[in-house]
Amino acid sequence: IAEGGEHLAHAGRSAGDEFALAEAVLASCGIPQNAYAVGRTRIFLRSGVLDELERLRLGFVEARVVAVQSSVRGMAARRRVAQIAAQEQQRLEEDRQRAEAQR
Repeated sequence: IAEGGEHLAHAGRSAGDEFALAEAVLASCGIPQNAYAVGRTRIFLRSGVLDELERLRLGFVEARVVAVQSSVRGMAARRRVAQIAAQEQQRLEEDRQRAEAQR
């Protein structure tokens, strides 16, 4: 997944395209070219690169999890406020009806 949520799917791509895509992902993650090597069938990473990629991935996932949690909490709070408002409105209506009945 690229910055901005673009999906970098590999459907219909050749192996060369996939390596170019992998290099583009590494570059967009700030991994210097001397930290990896592209072989015929594999991409080789220097020590520490995989840890850095994993750290970046976790940060990416964490940011999205926090956004989802925030949205759900906000939705639950809005729902609760609407419920409380409806209960208060019902109570006021019942009070008004009792007041009219006593007149």
